[in-house]
Amino acid sequence: MLNSHTLSRGAALITMALVLSLTAFLSTAAERLDATVVNVIDGDTLSISTTGCQDCRVRLLEIDAPESDQPYGDQSRAALIELTGGAGARIELATDGRDRYGRILATVYRDGVNLNAEMIRRGAAHVYERYSDSPVLLELQDEAKEDERGLWNLEEADRKKPWEWRHAGVSPPDWDAIADKVAEMLTLFVDVIAELIGSLIEWLQAFESDPAA
Repeated sequence: MLNSHTLSRGAALITMALVLSLTAFLSTAAERLDATVVNVIDGDTLSISTTGCQDCRVRLLEIDAPESDQPYGDQSRAALIELTGGAGARIELATDGRDRYGRILATVYRDGVNLNAEMIRRGAAHVYERYSDSPVLLELQDEAKEDERGLWNLEEADRKKPWEWRHAGVSPPDWDAIADKVAEMLTLFVDVIAELIGSLIEWLQAFESDPAA
């Protein structure tokens, strides 16, 4: 006899399947592009070639992968290489405009598989909370956490969210050092001007004493 936990999990899986189907249907409204992978930059960025666009950057929508200098950054990139098939592989993009860096924003598919979602399912990327509230992706992420897949198997200190990692890497300006440098440059400038004025005065004095010179 099925217990309530099994029934609840089954209902959740059925709901997820329906939402995925609806998402796939709605994504047909976005522009679809066939493309060839040129390079995998990291776990959420590709370089692709397609009609009218050679070596263009693509940013995977709704996910954020560990940075290359962050724990699990290399493994995340390796996961996307495996999923896309790497350089020369054929993929499909459901595009949704461009970001402020000019990168194409897209959900990436290969053989019908949503690679954005698969990266989350494998624990190879985070749901990008600022740009996504997808219940499907959040459910996949919860399952990856529960099963300790991918980056969720790291120590908690090594699981910093990529957007927090990037922010932490930006040091505030050292205003004292800047002030010291400005003062040093001003002193040098004043010394040079003083020397020029002194030389000019000496020349004028020499000219007045001997105009014929």
